[in-house]
Amino acid sequence: MKKKYPIIIVMLGVVVWLVGAGCPQQNVGLRSYTVKDPTKTHYIVVTDTHWYAPYGLKITPQDIPDGDNTLYLGDIYDAYSAKKRDVKEVFEKIRQLKLAKGERYLRGNHELSGLNTFLDQGNEQVQCPNGASLSALDYTMRPRASQNPQERILFLHGHKCIDPHYDPATIKKWETATGGSGGLKRLGLQIANVFRPIVTKRPTAQEITNAIRLAVAMHCRTIVFGHTHVGKVFDTQFQEQKSGATIRVMTVPRGISHLEL
Repeated sequence: MKKKYPIIIVMLGVVVWLVGAGCPQQNVGLRSYTVKDPTKTHYIVVTDTHWYAPYGLKITPQDIPDGDNTLYLGDIYDAYSAKKRDVKEVFEKIRQLKLAKGERYLRGNHELSGLNTFLDQGNEQVQCPNGASLSALDYTMRPRASQNPQERILFLHGHKCIDPHYDPATIKKWETATGGSGGLKRLGLQIANVFRPIVTKRPTAQEITNAIRLAVAMHCRTIVFGHTHVGKVFDTQFQEQKSGATIRVMTVPRGISHLEL
């Protein structure tokens, strides 16, 4: 009896396309924003647009209000899920984005930065609970001048140090991948990512624990990351057991988010 898996996948893909066609793209309506508290800093956070992936958001660089407080938290371009013929072009887009944004652009796991020598640099800074390490290209701390932990905000993509599935071996596997995906794999990724923000309401307990530990190690009290593809901004506070410090953990959804911190 012949396997019917490819037929089933194609049928699911048709359903996903029909469902996705009727659903608004996440965060498209957040291009304009009115500041509510002028005493706080207004950050525009862009993450997980996954351009060139079959599930890439239908917004463009021109839709993003760019400025000194606009931060790009990774997986902006997707070399992993792109068509194989587009991988070279995707790496050039990543290179241009890094040139233009500097430290305001942080790499994510789908950039496959190990193949892009322009990004594969920076001294290791922090050892993570899961054995991975953050380099200077993986995070930004704002405001830079403040030594007060209450005022320091840590921004990062979230796969390193926070996602428990990304141990050093997994990270190396991702960052040395050849890039590009075939038709069936791209279809499977599209199916998974239609439903992911619907079922992902918040980070997992282990991700929250890792985020708190990292914030304490980095001497800050607020940590902001993407990667999880939550349906909306997750924002709450937790107390770290050893130090007793109160840590604010924020996870942002795909696209554009406006934060006042």
